[in-house]
Amino acid sequence: MHPSPLSTSPIMHDVSQPSIHDMQAPVLKQRISGVSMAAFSAFGGILLGYDTGTIAGILQMKSWLRAFGKPVGAPTAETLESPHFVLHTAIESVVVSMLFAGTFFGALLAAPTADILGRRTGIMLSCIVFCLGVALQAGASSSGTALPTFILGRFFAGVGVGLISTLIPMYQSECAPKWIRGAVISCYQWAVTIGIVLASVTNNATKDRPGDDAWQIPICVQFVWATVLFVGMLWLPESPRWLVGRGRLDAAVESLSRLTGQTRDCPRVESELHEIHIAINSDRVLGQHNYKDCFRPSRNKAALRTLTSTLVLVLQQLTGIVFVFSYGTTFFANVGVRNPFLVQVAVNVVQMGMTIPGIWGVEKLGRRPLLLWGASVMCICAYLVALLGVTTSVHDIAPQRAVIALVCVYIAAYAATWGPVGWVVPNEIIPLSIRAKAMSLSVAVHWLSTWVVSFASPYLVNSGPGDAELGIKIFFIWGSTAAVCILFTYVCVPETKGLSLEEIDVLYTASAVPMRNARSRYEALVRRSGASSAVESDAGSSESQAEEKAVDALKAGERMNTVERATVVQA
Repeated sequence: MHPSPLSTSPIMHDVSQPSIHDMQAPVLKQRISGVSMAAFSAFGGILLGYDTGTIAGILQMKSWLRAFGKPVGAPTAETLESPHFVLHTAIESVVVSMLFAGTFFGALLAAPTADILGRRTGIMLSCIVFCLGVALQAGASSSGTALPTFILGRFFAGVGVGLISTLIPMYQSECAPKWIRGAVISCYQWAVTIGIVLASVTNNATKDRPGDDAWQIPICVQFVWATVLFVGMLWLPESPRWLVGRGRLDAAVESLSRLTGQTRDCPRVESELHEIHIAINSDRVLGQHNYKDCFRPSRNKAALRTLTSTLVLVLQQLTGIVFVFSYGTTFFANVGVRNPFLVQVAVNVVQMGMTIPGIWGVEKLGRRPLLLWGASVMCICAYLVALLGVTTSVHDIAPQRAVIALVCVYIAAYAATWGPVGWVVPNEIIPLSIRAKAMSLSVAVHWLSTWVVSFASPYLVNSGPGDAELGIKIFFIWGSTAAVCILFTYVCVPETKGLSLEEIDVLYTASAVPMRNARSRYEALVRRSGASSAVESDAGSSESQAEEKAVDALKAGERMNTVERATVVQA
């Protein structure tokens, strides 16, 4: 019989090492070290947010419409000098949605990229692909191939964004400390909102310039964001979980040392590396994983977790948020708002500001409460916006102000809840063994749904041959999808606040249904660990302390089971 790989590893010398709960909390400087490294990668969200916000304003710029649109009426000299050019609904739909078509394919490519090149190198590659798309957009001119070139640039920029949107939350979830993991991942969504605000401010500053630089300047600014992310990633460590999976234990120790702010031989580093090694070896004894495993019924409920992850990200977009930020300027102009560019800036600022309470609340209040309350407020606001639209005139000032206020509340609710938490939950609940593949599929479907919304919205809202002419009544649809979000969250989304990725895996294994609150999580741990007598005897312990004891007991049992399975496989 060959020795177990766990026993021969230089860092796996003691399977009964103390739990990480028993380790003394690191000092402030050490905490800041890992948090700042994981949080910096969130800068990639600016690429997505800025690109989305840029196109919303560019579509209304006279110089861009002159270059890519068609003049109204016969093409006379007088008409060509007129600033009134229009863009056909089909062209508008393709221009906006092509970014999201690219993100779909980029997300699918993220799985092999993450597994082969690593999370960090994959993010750097994404920046290069994104810059290629930006160059094609900025270089499009008024020649006969200008529009196809611009659309092709949108596609390549989308591929880069699709890679980034999968790799960055994955990187953050694997590198950030569990006590602030949710807040760190939420920073990605905050960066998206910052990008949208920067885009709307830039659009507002350049919209009245007479030449093509009015739209080329906002596009070229994206080179700056991609360069900052690329250079910054050069200094960040690779994911320790990916390194352990590749057998690069020395590099994993160095990565954990930098992320925790501890020395390489610190017990905390060894203990955390031990847990990662145990989890990865536990998955390896089951063999190689493929995309079918994401939907195959299993002991750790991989199928349920993959579907939950996918639906959270899909519903995040079906609330209509992509409509507001991709077509917001055009929408506000059509409903009679006098300064749609300025209103769009205000809406974007609201989103950016309200994401901050979401970052705080995701760790203090939990994931489920934010999702439930956020969807409820969005549902109410969306229905009220639609009702105001069908019962009042676009020429009345008071209803216009009420619509703007309700849209701002709607955006605020999204920004504080579904915006950040919609990225946190999927990156927490997927098992490590299929994380890259399942996240790739989830994010790909997320971008596919985004593409559907962005492609269909002009046909639903605009008035013309073949258009539905819904106008502001489209908010009836967004209100209904928000109602679906409430039901789905209540039934399927677990509470994962304060748990490590390995503990979340244990909870799914221990319970037949998602854990909806701290009490049910605690009871599932007790049942699975067989620690009920020990917990009952400690009457003075709080629920959180009892839960920690149950976690430790359960993880000790999981470690022994893993050793036994690995030994059998080696034999």
